Amino acid sequence: MFKSKKSKTGGGEGVDVETLSSTLKAKPLGEWTQQDVSNWLASIGLDRYRDLFFYNEIDGEMLLDIDDDDLLALPIERLGDRKKILRRLKEHRGATGNTGSSVTMSQTGTRGDGSQVSQVDSYSDLDTVGALAGSVSVKCVYNDDIRSLKLNKNDDYEAFKAKLKKEYGSSRFAAKYKDEDGDLVTIRNNQDIQLVIVAAAHARIKLIVFSTKSKKKSKSKSKSKSSKSSKGKDASAASGSESEGHSSTSLAADANIMENFIDAVVVINRRGVVNFFNEAAEDMFGWDREEVLGKNVSMLMNENDARQHNKYLRRYRREGKARVIGKGRAVMAKDRDGELFKIWLSLSEANESFTGIVRRIEEGERSMGVKGLVKASVAHKFEALEHYPKPTLVINKEGVVQFANKVVEKSFGFGSSNLEGHVISVLCPAVFSTDGEDLLHDYIIKVRDRRERGKLLDQKNQRDVICYKKDGNIISYIAEFSHQDVDGHTYYIIMFEPNDDDHAAGGGTILAAQRAVIANLVIPGIVMDEKCIIQEANASAREIFGYGLSELLGRNVNMLIPAGEVHDNHNTWIANYAKTGKGRNPDGTSNVVGKNRNVVGKTKDGRNVKLSLSVTMLAEDDGRKVFTGILQFVEEVAKSITDSDILKQQIMVIEQLIIPSMIITHDSKIRAFNPHCEKLFGWTEKELLNKDVVCLIPLGEIRERHAGYITRFHEGKKNAAQSLVVGKGRKITARHKDGHNITVKLSVTERKDGNALSIYTGTFT
Repeated sequence: MFKSKKSKTGGGEGVDVETLSSTLKAKPLGEWTQQDVSNWLASIGLDRYRDLFFYNEIDGEMLLDIDDDDLLALPIERLGDRKKILRRLKEHRGATGNTGSSVTMSQTGTRGDGSQVSQVDSYSDLDTVGALAGSVSVKCVYNDDIRSLKLNKNDDYEAFKAKLKKEYGSSRFAAKYKDEDGDLVTIRNNQDIQLVIVAAAHARIKLIVFSTKSKKKSKSKSKSKSSKSSKGKDASAASGSESEGHSSTSLAADANIMENFIDAVVVINRRGVVNFFNEAAEDMFGWDREEVLGKNVSMLMNENDARQHNKYLRRYRREGKARVIGKGRAVMAKDRDGELFKIWLSLSEANESFTGIVRRIEEGERSMGVKGLVKASVAHKFEALEHYPKPTLVINKEGVVQFANKVVEKSFGFGSSNLEGHVISVLCPAVFSTDGEDLLHDYIIKVRDRRERGKLLDQKNQRDVICYKKDGNIISYIAEFSHQDVDGHTYYIIMFEPNDDDHAAGGGTILAAQRAVIANLVIPGIVMDEKCIIQEANASAREIFGYGLSELLGRNVNMLIPAGEVHDNHNTWIANYAKTGKGRNPDGTSNVVGKNRNVVGKTKDGRNVKLSLSVTMLAEDDGRKVFTGILQFVEEVAKSITDSDILKQQIMVIEQLIIPSMIITHDSKIRAFNPHCEKLFGWTEKELLNKDVVCLIPLGEIRERHAGYITRFHEGKKNAAQSLVVGKGRKITARHKDGHNITVKLSVTERKDGNALSIYTGTFT
């Protein structure tokens, strides 16, 4: 047990392991520092992981809930080492259990003598290899080719490689086995092959054989279809997508869908391990797929993202909160030579796997760098503010100006070229300072803590400030703060209102006057022209709808109206009223102008909200009309199940899956049924959509009680730990369209859209 071993690295050098172990045992695990964790690894003989743990800032608090997924994502690829770490942590917490090394391979099979064996959960103590008599046989699967390979108890990794070479006639073949989670683990060393031999003595083990032949960098991109098809089969085998009831040929055909994408496609599991890597990805990153499959995806990232990626995955598995999943964003990637380049990454999730569609960003941005790319994106997103009548600046959290509209130059003398890329303090020192005692930091804290007032800002996020003009003169303004997210970054919008009656809204027009009035109202208000184009939306209105000012200005007000009759006819109704002054009522009156009426609005995140709306219309001297709407929030309107964005996202995902998949909601209604499910059950999606899922369940007790099961799970009266299906896999009997029963393995995952909607995605293998 390493009782006298001394650590050779870091802070553990020269420390007696027994003494060190006793010291750590006396200290609660949650209080361990990163150095304590490093010393503990030395005390259990796993010095080689000390730098890895320290680099990932793992302390005792993180060890409290660390699991096998997290260890593999670090990555710690040796199964025995992961088991040892988890076992020692369990022992430290005072739990009882097996203290020997163990390997888990959830396989069932038949002994050599034909007798049945039950499912084997674990095979303890590698020393049992010595107790084996003679040899064992394992099944080797390479595409459609299935062979039996005999292994002797004393075979090491080199002997295993030699037998593979003899069997398949080439040294370019390797093999993988499935671990207890169904993930494929490549056989790389003596320990791996010993684990396989021990497991094969208890159950029939299947090895997935694949080709390791590297593509030449000078290869032509114009390969034959047959070559691509062969690669598709290799990719299918390497990604572990084999399942009972589906042939390797079928899976290879499905893999070719993504294999033939023009864009790079990378698929990872919930641990961050790459399961699929298409040819376009090989060309983009310079790696051959066999060099990437089974490795952590962080090898394709820049140093900072790679360091944080495992933490992102852990948080997403724990909290379900995503920053990138279901969205697209610009990020930096790293090729085989270590060169960084810009990509646009679109990420989706399905069945605990994550699929990334990667496109290289070109078009003149090759020499811009990351900051230049963000700056271009900001300028595009905020271009609606260009002609806004108030001086408006956009800054980042460091106070650096990212955008300045034309009125800034007119008011202060600074052009956009003088300000963009410089700290805003050159114009208004009160906004940003290095000591953090400024308006920007006050606004950030006010928003973060949801305070009614800041230390410096009032309820409307405003404050009197002194600004410096380019000619050195000083002028008083009122600065108003808001913020907007762009491609994962938060930017802060500052609008300056002259704090001087001589500079009131100006222009002398009705529109300018209405803008000035609405902008300073505490209650929500919106100004639009006769073409329904939004000209002003104050802070209270923006808060109701969830949009930034730049997202509303210059856009049609229809964006705030749910789909339906009003949305489809609103522009026509407003145009007619502006032209004739008459509404749609028989007596020519309007239901909204000059009155209060309850209406339904649509927020940025798709929610419907009930509002009280009153509208006034005023005319400019030239006859153009200006409409001002005063709003009051009434209540949120419950949206229908099919309006759920999460449901829509899940439906899009399963349509791309290469295995039979379907979606039901907590009311037991079928919401999606992919083409592979149609083949499995004989039904079409059109026939089953919005039907009760019991039509796929044979007559009996389960069919009668199924709706109750779903309801109790949705209401929280039953959790995943108590379920036999949710979060697990289980063999079930289902009903085909023609009436016969079929046996399949069903795995179900649950997602929530608030408390009102539960979405259950089922996959069949």
